[in-house]
Amino acid sequence: MNINSLEQPKRLEMMQTIEFENTLQERVQDLNLKLKDSNNLRESDILINEIDTLESILGRLSDLKYGDKMRAIETAEADSNFRQARRLRDQINKIQDMESEISAQIEN
Repeated sequence: MNINSLEQPKRLEMMQTIEFENTLQERVQDLNLKLKDSNNLRESDILINEIDTLESILGRLSDLKYGDKMRAIETAEADSNFRQARRLRDQINKIQDMESEISAQIEN
């Protein structure tokens, strides 16, 4: 089994995650526009709650994608293991590069 066949499921999962994140971010933008135009206190409260919920989900997705790596970096730095911290940062950078590439493919 080659590396490319192992990367395909990861790429598909990342592509689906990015699409989901984009959908949530678009919804948050729409809700913010509705909130600006809202003159009703009850409606504003409902919109604020929905925005908070969606932003919380977006934050949790970010934690799921990067949280374990970030904790590992903090631990490695605390242990003065800078080589490991740098290696983990490089992994995060590769993931972010892959996300950017997939996002560009999705937009085209």
